[in-house]
Amino acid sequence: MICSSVNLLFFMSVILLKDGLLDLYAGTAGRGQAKYHYNAWRPVSAIQMADADGNDATQADTTWAPVLPTPNHPEYPAAHSCTSGSLGGVLLAYYGTPNVTFAWDSKVTGTTQTFTSTDAFNDENRLARIHGGMHFGFATDAGAQLGKQVAQWVAARHFGRQP
Repeated sequence: MICSSVNLLFFMSVILLKDGLLDLYAGTAGRGQAKYHYNAWRPVSAIQMADADGNDATQADTTWAPVLPTPNHPEYPAAHSCTSGSLGGVLLAYYGTPNVTFAWDSKVTGTTQTFTSTDAFNDENRLARIHGGMHFGFATDAGAQLGKQVAQWVAARHFGRQP
């Protein structure tokens, strides 16, 4: 029984990636490409070029740099938040609760962190992207919400599960 449960959770995640998250970039069947549809600039551009934003109340800081490297595609919606939101949605659909304890390891920092809920995981992921200087809060909020919605759709459509 464990093997089939693990397979179900794995396939729910794979279909989620195929049906929703890849659509952020590639677009399929005439849908998607959300990042390029909104074409929102990242904090590095917004801060360094604030004098060109049409708002006299903002000033450019041409020396500002993000803590972490900024990806070379538009900012909104935040894809990492889509991913964490979708993971939370899949775990909610699978276990019937967001209160799932799991560990997440980082190959970058060499650390492992334990989360007691998918909400805690999503919150930390969203804040890390903001603090790293890669995203604005509205983009991480929208990404997390989008990921959850796609996960709910995948769980209901392909697996007959409702959170």
